[in-house]
Amino acid sequence: MTTQKRIDQFANRIAARLEGGGVPHDVSERLRIARQQALAARKTAALAAAQPASAIVTQGRHAALAAGGEPGFGWLGWLAPALALAALLAGLLALQPQQMRLTDPRVAEVDADLVADALPPKAYADPGFLQYLRLTQPPANVH
Repeated sequence: MTTQKRIDQFANRIAARLEGGGVPHDVSERLRIARQQALAARKTAALAAAQPASAIVTQGRHAALAAGGEPGFGWLGWLAPALALAALLAGLLALQPQQMRLTDPRVAEVDADLVADALPPKAYADPGFLQYLRLTQPPANVH
């Protein structure tokens, strides 16, 4: 049997005896007050353990925003995200010329021809229209 299960069983036995009415009134009142004090102490301990993500630090007439968390983290806490952002921007800038070289100028010509053409773009997707083009166009010479 685990320790937690034994503690729970013991607590259930004590609670059953206390609820049974076999305890004098003054003892039950002392227990009630002790329980309230324990809950209040637990609540304040939980609030004290929770550290804010940031806090305002004042010194004289000046105030500054200080990062919470690990003591001694200091400037490394700001340097790591700044380096990651710089690496991301450098990668994007390095890829931009490569992307421009990969863009085919013929695609822009085809788009311009489709927009300037009298036929709607849906006509090119029609299977009957494609068959018509195959029948009416002369075969291309392939060398």
